[in-house]
Amino acid sequence: PESVEARLLRLLPYMSAEEAHKVAQKLMENDEALKTLDVATVMPFLSADDCDKLFVRIIELERDCDLAACTSYVSAECLSSVVDGYIEGEYPNLTIDSLYPFLADEEIKKLFYHIIGAGKNE
Repeated sequence: PESVEARLLRLLPYMSAEEAHKVAQKLMENDEALKTLDVATVMPFLSADDCDKLFVRIIELERDCDLAACTSYVSAECLSSVVDGYIEGEYPNLTIDSLYPFLADEEIKKLFYHIIGAGKNE
């Protein structure tokens, strides 16, 4: 039989925004039925707000996911928030290197100063 993921992915393009939001909520709740779903394949069908929230939640859950594949659907503000959280130690297991190509110059600068141990962006 087909997986839940495969069936859901075929259905998503035809779902209302409200129903797609429910899928995002289930993913954010780490619903057992959707644990193996590739989040990046769902994001094109979600609102920008849901994409941002889901991206952060995936990082918080330390879910195995290709974060770089998700960045196309995430706002610059969200990426900036993730960088700030990383610097503040909120995401100690985040491998932030994969996000470098998608970060604004200001975020790269913040990370540079964080890495070299300079407390402030000078």
